[in-house]
Amino acid sequence: MSLCALLFWIFIIAGEVQANVATTYNGDYINTAYQKAYGRDATADEVRYWDRPDVRNKFRVGNCWESDSACINHNREVAQNRLVIQLKKAFSTPEGGPELKATIDRSYKIAFNRLPNPEELAYWQAELKARTWGYEELIQSHKKWEQTGVKPEERLAMIKKAYTEVYGREATQKEIEYWMVDIPKKGIIYDQLCDYLKDWVSGSSREQIQELENLIRRAYAKASVSNGPNPEQMKSAMNYVTSKRPFFNEFVNWVKKENTMKLQQVAPPASATPVKVPSFKR
Repeated sequence: MSLCALLFWIFIIAGEVQANVATTYNGDYINTAYQKAYGRDATADEVRYWDRPDVRNKFRVGNCWESDSACINHNREVAQNRLVIQLKKAFSTPEGGPELKATIDRSYKIAFNRLPNPEELAYWQAELKARTWGYEELIQSHKKWEQTGVKPEERLAMIKKAYTEVYGREATQKEIEYWMVDIPKKGIIYDQLCDYLKDWVSGSSREQIQELENLIRRAYAKASVSNGPNPEQMKSAMNYVTSKRPFFNEFVNWVKKENTMKLQQVAPPASATPVKVPSFKR
């Protein structure tokens, strides 16, 4: 076979291989990397930066056959972990100071519904730099702290705040006693507690449905909607709460908006002829 013929077949085969190879780099993992490192999504500018060919090639692991999903998933995970480590290393730079503080603040709001005190902030600033830790490790540490280190009065405040923010009411003594035992047993942080309360009103038991109906009535009362909820409004509100899972004040705003929209729908058009009121003056 001549050299020209050999090169021809090499190019043909290479083309067939390329057609069956899938790149393991996927820009979608940038946001996930930011969530793991900083507890937030990447901004549009940050996505554009990390998605630049000259930058992303530094994290690219390699190619896999399109049919080899295990290879693709493994290499994407490796590439994502490389990016996560790179983001965490930024904490040790002067430019990374604001992001470091924001990450710690964010973790405390999620875990304890408060900001760290100066001693806690200083401790975690040093720890994250020394261990190359990020948001993900912080949250795990906060869950362990919930099991062993949180003072009872802080846990009690967390429970009361969760009931106010999710249900718009105070927690009963029975509810407080339950969570004071369950939170340290499972290492439940504030954000998880709120999710548990939202899950509860999405249930189908009589007690759960009654809690949901009472929540809706409280929201209508706070929204100063005196003509509801009627059966149709109750059904619509139940669907909204179970699907959108809002906090109580968010739900109140939805009730206000819904009621305003309905009033506008039944209001006469601006161009309508005004009704003449007869005068009784002589």
